[in-house]
Amino acid sequence: MYIISLLLQFQNIICLELYSMENITEIKPDQLMTVLTNFPNEYEISFDFKPTSFLKTWGSIIHLTIGGNYANYGDRSPGVWISPYNDLYFASAISGLPSNEFYSKITPLINEWIKVKISQIKLTSQYIYAIDIANNKIYSTQNTLSKNFSNVKVYIGDPWYSAQPGFIRNLTIVDKLSG
Repeated sequence: MYIISLLLQFQNIICLELYSMENITEIKPDQLMTVLTNFPNEYEISFDFKPTSFLKTWGSIIHLTIGGNYANYGDRSPGVWISPYNDLYFASAISGLPSNEFYSKITPLINEWIKVKISQIKLTSQYIYAIDIANNKIYSTQNTLSKNFSNVKVYIGDPWYSAQPGFIRNLTIVDKLSG
């Protein structure tokens, strides 16, 4: 813990935990876990995901939203699904697009845990949105319209898509404050 604190101080980053859920939770439709009063523009969301089967259609895993599916900026802040091709699919409000999409082309193995991390931090004067799977950075892009959002709902299985059969554990949502 001491080494982590030193590393964070060295990078001038202070972390504030906004939500944490360690236990194994089944993904279910319209499963609201919490509402975040303020969701910052610098954050880290991490969780372990274990699919038990695939649907051959869109399957919702986790979705942070200001209230809707994808029409407004902030409706996907972010969201993660399994695509009809069984790949991990990510969407988030980035650079003015309400649903900036990224198809990972990574198919999780059935009944095996995989670590997913989505983050956005300010480096120098730019906000960088990034996705890591199994501790490997697979995507990053600059977000030219980074925003704080209010009253963000956190769903494990959203109201708009079928729930992806499987489980989530070790979900943490952290405010990454640049010092």
